[in-house]
Amino acid sequence: MVMERINSKLLFCKTMLMINTAFWFAIAILYSTGKHDLPRHLIISILLFMEVILCVGAYLAVVKRWRLGIFLAMLLALSNAVLALIDQQGILDSVGMILSLLALTSLILVRKDIRNEK
Repeated sequence: MVMERINSKLLFCKTMLMINTAFWFAIAILYSTGKHDLPRHLIISILLFMEVILCVGAYLAVVKRWRLGIFLAMLLALSNAVLALIDQQGILDSVGMILSLLALTSLILVRKDIRNEK
């Protein structure tokens, strides 16, 4: 029974991280294909693709049950939520904030279970 609960939390966490990754990848693609000022556009595009790489790293940290990696993934989700809250310019910021908060909550639950597991 306990393992089923842990596995369902892990599955939810992995799902939220993959949804976050897909969301940021879509944003990065949309922004990269738009017409913007070149220097600023290039820097923001690079930052958005780095976000995708960090989300994949967070997913791998959960899969491997790496406690430090999960902590760093929590910081990533928290910083995304805070940045989306501060920026708050449209529906995409609201969606990003909700996804980041859901990912953060699932990471906190998984971290507690992994800490108790070892």
